[in-house]
Amino acid sequence: MTIGIGVLATSDDGRKEKRSPDTIVLVADTMGSYEDVDSHARLHKVIMLPEDRVYAAIAGDVGKGSQLVPCICTFLREIPRGERTFGKIQIAIAEGCFQYKHHLFTLFKLPELRLPPHAFNPNQKLEPELNERVQAEWAEFDIGCDLLIAAFDDERKAYLFESNAHQHAVHNRTFPGFAAIGTGGENALFWLSRREHTLGLLPLRAAYHAYEAKLTAEGSAHVNKHLDMVVATASDQLVLHDS
Repeated sequence: MTIGIGVLATSDDGRKEKRSPDTIVLVADTMGSYEDVDSHARLHKVIMLPEDRVYAAIAGDVGKGSQLVPCICTFLREIPRGERTFGKIQIAIAEGCFQYKHHLFTLFKLPELRLPPHAFNPNQKLEPELNERVQAEWAEFDIGCDLLIAAFDDERKAYLFESNAHQHAVHNRTFPGFAAIGTGGENALFWLSRREHTLGLLPLRAAYHAYEAKLTAEGSAHVNKHLDMVVATASDQLVLHDS
């Protein structure tokens, strides 16, 4: 029950220094729901970890997303100083998603298979029948949240990735420079495509495009009119909350 939008941009300094993109903009609404029981109008879904140069928007289970993003950061911190590149960032995100999936699967699925929660090893060879069942459960297991993840490399360039709750794949959304998740995501993507958004636009225009996409996403009954917006570079961030 949400919309999460991420767009990339390039500042004046980035243009002068041929560092494109160097700015990220994340926008999310604040609608939260508890299945068919109740809803919450002030659920914040943007996570900021500036010390790790990581920002994320969550769709789905915000509690799980707030656990997953710090898990990803533990792998990003292992990248040696001066070696934080696009490829290593993407691998670190994939490793964090895999380990979090393994953690949840161990806790919730293994007991259903009459296996103790400490017994599962992804590299372990099981009996053929059990291995087939575990593999089927693993393939269908959903971690419960989608993510848009923005991160910066050592040259202060910005990258945008998307992680899917069910596919468990980490997709590069750096080109053309935008992505959207959640129930209003299709509406937002339509608008960003119509606006011909690209990663080379200035931050102010990029933020306006993201805001317009958020308004378009409000056509979904599951997206409210409140929003959180983060505009960040590798060294600074601006956070906006509506009233």
